[in-house]
Amino acid sequence: MCQVPDYFYRLFKSVRTLEDYLGKSIDQCKTADQITLLQTLLIIKSNRDCDNFSRWQKFIANKKPPLPCIEPKRFPELSNVLDSLVFYMKKDWKVNNALSSGIDIISPFNVEVLSHKIENTVLNQMKDSEAWNSILSCLGEELFCKLLLDYIILQKLPNNTFYQVSGQLISTNLRLSKSTKQPKKEPKQIVQYKSAFLHDIKSNKSSLSEYLNKLISTKKRQRDKTTKTPRRVRKKLKMTKEKVCQTERTKNIDTIERSKMFFVDSIMNSKTNKPLMALPRSHMFHPNQETGIRYAVSCTSIIFSKDFENERKGKAFLKRFEQIPYLIEHIHKRHSKTSCIDILNKTCPTKTAAINIVDAASTYKEIVRFVTAQLKKVFPISFWGSKRNFEVIKECQWLEPPSKTDVFVPSDFKRRQQVLYQMLNWLFRSYIIPVVKSMFYVTESAKNPNRLLYFRQDIWNKLSRDAIPSLMEKNYVLVDKSSFKDAKIGSATVRLLPKDTGFRAITDMTSPNETLRPVFNVLKFEKERNPELMGTDIQNCFDTIDQEKLIGILKDILKSKDGYVKTKVSVIRPFGNTLVKEDFGFSTPSGQMVYIYDQVKQLKKIHFGSIIVDQNDYSVDSLEKIIALTEESISMNTVKFEQDKLSFTKNDPTGILFTYVDDFLYITKSCDYAKWFLNVMIYETKKYGLKVNKSKCVSNVDQDMNDIGQPNDIKSSVKTSFVQNPGNKLYTDCIMSIKSQYSDILFNSKFNSPNAISRNLYNNFYVAALRMETQATALSKGVIKSSNDDFLFQTIMRVGNSIKTLTPDGFSFDKMLRLLFQAFLDAFSKKHSRYAKLSYCLNHIIEEYKKAI
Repeated sequence: MCQVPDYFYRLFKSVRTLEDYLGKSIDQCKTADQITLLQTLLIIKSNRDCDNFSRWQKFIANKKPPLPCIEPKRFPELSNVLDSLVFYMKKDWKVNNALSSGIDIISPFNVEVLSHKIENTVLNQMKDSEAWNSILSCLGEELFCKLLLDYIILQKLPNNTFYQVSGQLISTNLRLSKSTKQPKKEPKQIVQYKSAFLHDIKSNKSSLSEYLNKLISTKKRQRDKTTKTPRRVRKKLKMTKEKVCQTERTKNIDTIERSKMFFVDSIMNSKTNKPLMALPRSHMFHPNQETGIRYAVSCTSIIFSKDFENERKGKAFLKRFEQIPYLIEHIHKRHSKTSCIDILNKTCPTKTAAINIVDAASTYKEIVRFVTAQLKKVFPISFWGSKRNFEVIKECQWLEPPSKTDVFVPSDFKRRQQVLYQMLNWLFRSYIIPVVKSMFYVTESAKNPNRLLYFRQDIWNKLSRDAIPSLMEKNYVLVDKSSFKDAKIGSATVRLLPKDTGFRAITDMTSPNETLRPVFNVLKFEKERNPELMGTDIQNCFDTIDQEKLIGILKDILKSKDGYVKTKVSVIRPFGNTLVKEDFGFSTPSGQMVYIYDQVKQLKKIHFGSIIVDQNDYSVDSLEKIIALTEESISMNTVKFEQDKLSFTKNDPTGILFTYVDDFLYITKSCDYAKWFLNVMIYETKKYGLKVNKSKCVSNVDQDMNDIGQPNDIKSSVKTSFVQNPGNKLYTDCIMSIKSQYSDILFNSKFNSPNAISRNLYNNFYVAALRMETQATALSKGVIKSSNDDFLFQTIMRVGNSIKTLTPDGFSFDKMLRLLFQAFLDAFSKKHSRYAKLSYCLNHIIEEYKKAI
């Protein structure tokens, strides 16, 4: 049975399955194909009344049905009925039915004929379906046409989404009603004295006989002497409580986006070629801006934009808070007299990076001292009020009304809260963040992406400029701009990511990716259809793959001579009490029949219960265009750095050796060559002062390499979350760590020996165990100590039960569990005094596994 999302009952008038709609007539012709259709189709009646069926009957009485473009080979009766319906839908402008998507009417030789824009239409799939033909025979032509014209038909797909087959196109204009799935039944009316009598019997259940004797002896039942709240008062209290809860839910909370201060370069002085460490020209406190009370009033309207929606509100605000413009004028003057550079030099002195570049960043304490000193210098004491939280609102003089009174009105207090909230919101958004951006370059590091680094703009400018020549020598070459006049793909931008020994170049491919969207959709479809053609993912090695061979492989994969059709669809889903729409696009080969699920399968990030609607928007990209864009993106891969265009250099590989900066990937069929390459990388490179990071090395060579693939310190890359359910968080993080490092090329028994698989599995489990140990130690030191041996042991057992699906072919699950427990034992035994009980349990389990094996 098709599971119906709850919001369908709030969105539509009625929702039924196909079996409920057909009723007894379904028993007459129940085929295997129809049973599958019964389980996936929903028949929906919209809230908007439509009578397309009667208009269609009048239409076909006056006009002849169109001639089909191609004679139907199967089910001619079904094809004729569907063609007449689609012909009417195209002729009547009021009808916007999903069944007519991808169909046009052409008139060659003055004869109207249905023409298909693409082959992958719902109409063609229905014509070729035996199940739809059986439904036509069960219902008859009239009921079948009424079903397609007056109802909305949704088909459930295997990914738990719904595709609209026919009916008026669903849009976000529909509103979700407050009615629930099952309407509440009216309670039975009970006589008052009977309900009270039954309640008294239930309350005196223990001494029922004595109570009955008292009840019989007394003529009137004594009432409860406790005073009850009157009914009107109770109703009023209930209404006010619901109103308060509703306002609390709908209250908008403005969040301060810290991301606005990330990766912002300072404005450069064209004469001195040094960074201008000052606020931008668009800021209200820039030195070139105006001064005076008039300018302060305009700044007030920007800060308190909610109170200046119209002229009347603005005048009322200035009349009530007449001191605020004078306060802003005073702050503006103090800021113009303050030297931010002097405060920066006192609180955050310059540092030199002799070895580690990260050491040149300012510490968090220095940043706090800088912001605190800046705020104290610019904002007067009258702005802050007093130190007590409640008295801040009361003692801020600029929040007081013009006529001062000793009476403190609650409504006035609430109004002061709102104004103070807007002022503090402006303080963080429009003053603190711009000041920090103008003085510091905020970024993360390559080693620890969860930690922010604050570099002074002058220091960052010097470090990045010193790194540009080395990056250009190793990875990039300067290209003449005239050679890229005819290029269709734009240049990407580059930003530098600091690490211990230098910089890593990060390329932002946002602009080129929009141009390459058709190529991406085509390759995505080919990968879903033939996953074995695309192979496995090679990370960080694309730029040094042999480009000519790669282009040749792509030409062999893209075999659709007629090109590819790009289809646009809208995905509609509920969000609160409204509907939201997201537009997606996917590509399919032109002239080939691809069924609905094979098309929609390309859309990965779709919520459960979403409705997919075809927007009748198609475009055909020729095969020559796809190949030309692919060749340009591979062979002319350029980036823009400091107004110059650079092209990535490609070294001719010797054999199948891929290199990217300091990463190497070697693929060979000979085990001897693989061992030779491994020995060269680990031992021979020491002659040139190079050192291989063994913790990042992975291999499927059958050789004793216990020290490879095991990180020593991962504390800086692990983030601990103090949540209500730490066990679930530890479990999910551990499973994600194992699955993220689980590559088929390292665990496939066809390419790896059992010893190599065991070593790679152990290294994978050991990294996950070290992460869990780091998180558990942080949890045990927190305010709420939510970590102990029993708790960790249960979490490890949950992980063991969940990795059964990852067992390689020809590898026993018991041996895989023994490697898992051994990895966790080695990780937690480093702190044996803290995890003594856990280490003993894991050691005992491993010994039992050894005896069993």
